[in-house]
Amino acid sequence: MGGADATVGFLLATRYPDVLHIEEMSVLPSHGRRGLGRALLERALDEARARGLRRVTLTTFEHLPWNAPFYAQLGFQKTRDVDDCRLREQLVREAAAGLLRRVAMVCLLHAQAVDAEERLVAIARESPCWSKKIT
Repeated sequence: MGGADATVGFLLATRYPDVLHIEEMSVLPSHGRRGLGRALLERALDEARARGLRRVTLTTFEHLPWNAPFYAQLGFQKTRDVDDCRLREQLVREAAAGLLRRVAMVCLLHAQAVDAEERLVAIARESPCWSKKIT
């Protein structure tokens, strides 16, 4: 591996109307425990806030003892009751690809006082399954 400009980590995300979804994040093991993963994730959270997005989502392995606590330190919470169709479908695709024991996590960015029904409608509308839900 090369010099000072070598890539040692990355974060890949997809933007949806009100959500940034972290597709994948990785840092080379030889560069682990130096805060690079945290810096990548904090940059993504800052970018999502700057763009006025309401949440950042991701899926991760539930059984690895360092994953969920790492994300929790940055404001992510496990969501067992996945009411977001897009996240639910992501977990199904991952299971079909052999990625088992995955969990969805959500970080709320702009906490606004909205009642539960309005929040559910907002989540549904940003989902690719919205048209399926209203037919």
